[in-house]
Amino acid sequence: MIVPVTDNGTPHHVAIWWGTGTTSNIDMNYVYVSSAKYFTEVSEKYKVDIEMSAHAWVDPSFERMDALRSRKPGEPHPFVIGQEKYQQYQRIFIANGEAEIAKIPMCKILKISRSTYYSYEEPEKKKDKINDIVVKIFNQNQHVYGTRKLKAELAKRNYKLSRRRIARIMRYNGLISAYTIKKYRPHKETVNNEAYPNLLERQFDEKDPYEVVVSDLTYVRVGND
Repeated sequence: MIVPVTDNGTPHHVAIWWGTGTTSNIDMNYVYVSSAKYFTEVSEKYKVDIEMSAHAWVDPSFERMDALRSRKPGEPHPFVIGQEKYQQYQRIFIANGEAEIAKIPMCKILKISRSTYYSYEEPEKKKDKINDIVVKIFNQNQHVYGTRKLKAELAKRNYKLSRRRIARIMRYNGLISAYTIKKYRPHKETVNNEAYPNLLERQFDEKDPYEVVVSDLTYVRVGND
């Protein structure tokens, strides 16, 4: 969608591109790349210089809205990025779609699933602002926040993230809530102090099957293991 707008009398064109993600269907990815190329050509024709997305987490829309609220007269509009930067923005989606198209037949030739390919793909740490914010909030709250509280805290800062995405960020950065780690709580009783009477008295013979069931320790925490 391309819409003409004005800012204090200055004409602009804003483009809203919904196709921010690819699919696992190779035919649909061909359609995706074709649509992205066509939209890029049309946006260049209309000299689009404002980018907006239906998915605000793929661009700095939240930061731009904060800047817009505090914008003073004469300052540039935070959503106006210029024609060249918008073309670069669109070319990113074209490149992503073409990369997905290349992966699908490669996996078919090698007879492996795409999930197997991604599991062995060299991980690349995402140095985005959201990643840093999640880590900062987690560290500021004594390492006790899980996905639920992190989501609520992010919402206070105008960041809308799903718990699933927050969990991925936590997992990638090795963030584990202190409440999920089993803690060793020593018993105050003295050694060999029997809290319950010893009814069996070590008489294991002449018993019917399952008349007496005996168990031992199944878990002893040692260090951080």
